[in-house]
Amino acid sequence: MRYDEVTLERIENHLHDPEIETLSRKVIVVEDETFNRLTERDPSLWGAVRVELIDKQGNSHIRESHVAIGDPEKPFSKEILHKKFMSLALASWDEARAQAIWESIQSLEKKQSEPLLFLNIIN
Repeated sequence: MRYDEVTLERIENHLHDPEIETLSRKVIVVEDETFNRLTERDPSLWGAVRVELIDKQGNSHIRESHVAIGDPEKPFSKEILHKKFMSLALASWDEARAQAIWESIQSLEKKQSEPLLFLNIIN
């Protein structure tokens, strides 16, 4: 991949990148009925995916995942969750405010139940 990660900012900034457009013309997406049937039997597997890459030499490379990262069975690490939160929160707040909100959210379970607690965090 050209970039280490896919972020909202990268998508927005490179939406019309000619290199990405050229690559996207080489990608074929095909719905796999096997996974549809799997999901019908067990709706918790709705994020199941199979990716097949065929390289220039014609070799096929296949990977499957029946559980999407971020699901309860395969949770995000705290580091990944923090990075994702910050990438989205920075669209609305400066870094210091976004970090303060993150820290407040992380301590919610330790605090007494307060009706306006969340409103205090974001205001």
